[in-house]
Amino acid sequence: MFQDIVIKTKKSFAIVPAIIATGIVIIFANDLREKLLDWTDFSLNGIGQNIFFLFFFFIATVTWLLYFDNKPAYKITQEGIWSSKSLLSRKLDNIAQWSKIEYYFVQTVADRISYEEIVVKLSNREKYFKIMLTGVDKERETILEIFIEKSKEFNFQNLGFETNRYSKYK
Repeated sequence: MFQDIVIKTKKSFAIVPAIIATGIVIIFANDLREKLLDWTDFSLNGIGQNIFFLFFFFIATVTWLLYFDNKPAYKITQEGIWSSKSLLSRKLDNIAQWSKIEYYFVQTVADRISYEEIVVKLSNREKYFKIMLTGVDKERETILEIFIEKSKEFNFQNLGFETNRYSKYK
């Protein structure tokens, strides 16, 4: 028997893009300060710069919101696995009941950045869903122990480990 666990992503992965996008916004805001406010010197060449500025302003805003967001990525309970269905959703939805799992395996993807994830196949869905093991605040072994315990209780298969250059499972 295990305690319910809440899995959150590590914040260190979100800070780098937030700082880079903010730096680009500050540089462009400083450079375009006079051009943005002086409409008498309007030209079509400046529209591309304004679009570029607004794009990075949007990216910076979203990455900072993600950085300060404290919602869990996953929650593993006695009933199943819970996750939010969208980036902005605050509500966690039950994405997998233990009794509906056919099998799972741990996949290591070794591309430019290597990461590990649990790939889970449900009996009532064609697609797989994944739980990241890299970049989360819980130990890999803790999460895997729960899956091993529940696979014995609900009789679903542990297919072991797989290493790929890219993720084949959507």
